[in-house]
Amino acid sequence: LCSNSNGGAEKIPNFIFSATVRITVIDQNDNPPLFEKNEYALQVMESESIGYTLVTVQAQGGDAGETVTYSLAENGTHNSFVELDKEKGCQYNLHVVVFTVKPCIAGILKLAKGLDFEKEKLLSVTVVATDSGKPPLSSEAVVTIQVLDENDNIPVFTKESYKASVDENSAKGTKVLKVKAVDADSEHYGRVAYAIKEDPGPFQIDDNGWIAVAGVVDRETKPYHRF
Repeated sequence: LCSNSNGGAEKIPNFIFSATVRITVIDQNDNPPLFEKNEYALQVMESESIGYTLVTVQAQGGDAGETVTYSLAENGTHNSFVELDKEKGCQYNLHVVVFTVKPCIAGILKLAKGLDFEKEKLLSVTVVATDSGKPPLSSEAVVTIQVLDENDNIPVFTKESYKASVDENSAKGTKVLKVKAVDADSEHYGRVAYAIKEDPGPFQIDDNGWIAVAGVVDRETKPYHRF
C-alpha cells in the first residue's frame, strides 16, 4: 500500500494505492523418498523356483512431481553379479545372481538363483530408492530372507561297509557294532533312524545305530551273517 496526505492548512484529499504481489515458492529436492518400511523380513522355502516373487517394496517421493527408481545397493554380498543399466535405469542380469530387482514401478524382489539351506540359511539385500530430483536423493531398505529347510538330503553312512565279530552263545543285548549315518538336513529332517532291511537273524539295531544280539548266536548253524 502507498498513501499520500497533505497536512497543511489547505485540505488535499488522501490518495491510497493498492497492488497485488504474488510470490511463487519453488520446490527444492530436500526430501528423500521414503520406504513404507525400513526393514522387510520374510521366509522362503529352499526349493522355490527361480523367478519366484519374494517381496514388493515401494517408496514415495518426498517432493512434488518426482518419480522413484529402484536398484540394489552396490557391493551387496548376495547381489555382486547385478548391475544397473545406466541408460534405462533398470536392473538386468549380468550373470547368475541370487536376487534381481524389477525397478521403475516398485521394487519387486525376485529369486534369481536356486537356494540351498545347507549353504545359506540367512540372506540380506539392500534395496535403494532414488528420486528424479536434482540432485537426486535416495534411501535404503534392508530385506532379510530366512531360508527354510526341506528334506532334500538322504542319510549317508560314514562307511560303505562294516565288519565285526561276536562270540557264539553271547547273551541277548550284547553290543556288537555301532554304525553311523549323517543327514545334511537341519535338526528336524536330519534325524536318522536305523532299521535292518534284510533278515536280521539273531541281531537287532536300535535308534542310535547299535547292533546287538537279539537271539541265539550259533557258529555251527551259521558262521557269519550279512545284512
